[in-house]
Amino acid sequence: MKHAKLFAKVIGIGYILLSATTLQGSELSTYWNNLKGIHALTKNNPAKALKSFSKAITKNPHHKEKIMYNLGNAYYKNTEYAKAMDAYHNAIPKLYSEEKSSALYNLGNTYYQKKELNQAIESYQKALLANPKNEEAKYNLELLQKLIKQQKQNKQNKKDQTNKKDQKENNNKENQSNDKNQKEKQQKNELNQAKKEALKQQQEKKENANQILNMLEEKEKNAREKYSKKNQTHSQSSDTDW
Repeated sequence: MKHAKLFAKVIGIGYILLSATTLQGSELSTYWNNLKGIHALTKNNPAKALKSFSKAITKNPHHKEKIMYNLGNAYYKNTEYAKAMDAYHNAIPKLYSEEKSSALYNLGNTYYQKKELNQAIESYQKALLANPKNEEAKYNLELLQKLIKQQKQNKQNKKDQTNKKDQKENNNKENQSNDKNQKEKQQKNELNQAKKEALKQQQEKKENANQILNMLEEKEKNAREKYSKKNQTHSQSSDTDW
């Protein structure tokens, strides 16, 4: 949700008029320049208003605080928020009741535009202290508090999602590591089994060779014994003939 839509009542600019009673000389010039500045703002011409308010202050600084309030409004309209804040801060200490509440409200709006939300909330709270009937300050305060609460919730949700993602990645890495270890273990077992099979086969071949060798030796022994017996029999036959 965009801030401009959410903060529907964020721009509420008021103007302070000076009394024209018994004004003379520089005071009268200040009055008219202030009035011209207000008129320029109503016509959405903040640049012209800034010139008029600046002249009003220069001509007679007696009403400086009230004109500074109007000057802050002109800076605000001209999106010069830092200068608007300075003007409001200069004006607020000498303003009272509804005027002070309005200045604090507009200061809160300025802080909001600069995305300094905690300062904006503080300004709206002070505006309500100065004038509890300031409905716009109350509206913006409640809305901004909800906005900050939502931002904190979104931040927490994002953090939770990040933690969840990190946990998932760690689990995947752990699973991959376990799979790798399991695979290496399986390969090692298969290699050991292959070595055992090879040794077994070698042993069997050796045993088979020994068996064959023993059989051959036995046959050779039997043949020698048979041959020896045959020779003995032939020798006895020769002796008898004589």
